Amino acid sequence: MKYVSVIITFLTMCTILSCKEEILLVSAVKEITIPGRPNQDQFVQYKIQFEVTKDDQNIKIEDIAFPQLDIKKEKLRFDIMDLSSNLIVSNIIKKGEYLLNIKPDSEFQNQMITAKKDEIIVSIVKNNRIEQIKISSFVEKTKRIR
Repeated sequence: MKYVSVIITFLTMCTILSCKEEILLVSAVKEITIPGRPNQDQFVQYKIQFEVTKDDQNIKIEDIAFPQLDIKKEKLRFDIMDLSSNLIVSNIIKKGEYLLNIKPDSEFQNQMITAKKDEIIVSIVKNNRIEQIKISSFVEKTKRIR
């Protein structure tokens, strides 16, 4: 039942964001990685896949925050990958699919793993205008590495 509500919320968010305009949310995943060695700590990262539907956009990430956990951009590492070329980009200028990877610093990992109410606010600059995108529903995945 829990997964049904998560999926319904996710689909609702996708519908709302898709009506907005040029940026469509494809998926939002909270991935917890459990290492194969017992002396290593598990860690979490967020993978947000989105699609830009128009060319000549000039989109740049201005800020990322977890407001409920009081974690700001300075305590996060992130990058944007162009999925068509697998290259890390700093600005998005053409249409296509992209993946935003967000990984909190090690001091916040335990707090992020146990957090049940994740919410990310991504502030972007799009054609010299600031917009905020709020993502509050994630599919949780656990990944084990050997």
